[in-house]
Amino acid sequence: MKSEAWWPGKAVSSSKVFIYGSLLEGCRNHFVIASARKLGTAETNPEYDLVDLGEYPALVAGGQTSVKGVVYEVDADLLAVLDEFEDHPNLYHRVFIQLLDGQEVQTYLFPRERLWAQTHVDSGDWRTYVQARQS
Repeated sequence: MKSEAWWPGKAVSSSKVFIYGSLLEGCRNHFVIASARKLGTAETNPEYDLVDLGEYPALVAGGQTSVKGVVYEVDADLLAVLDEFEDHPNLYHRVFIQLLDGQEVQTYLFPRERLWAQTHVDSGDWRTYVQARQS
């Protein structure tokens, strides 16, 4: 969802984005989104798979896992940075999804037909999974 905030001379557009992987706090790529306003933790409806692709995960539609993450409010400039970082629309696709609490947000989905790994993160929690993998 987009909201408009008024600033003298211009409108600033923002979007809610659900983050579930390497951009989370404590993970290797958090610096990319660190300047955004954190709105809180959230979970997807149990309609996805979270798959380990090595250095980062893939959120894939058509599964049965409720994936844990965080919702951030990002402006148009940061959304463009995230699109580039996630290689949207070439690798990941930015789409609207509905979260368990009913919020509609954007996130980055990976096309199931392009998966090269099948290691599922059964807990749906990337940060906990990575911590356990490093132990």
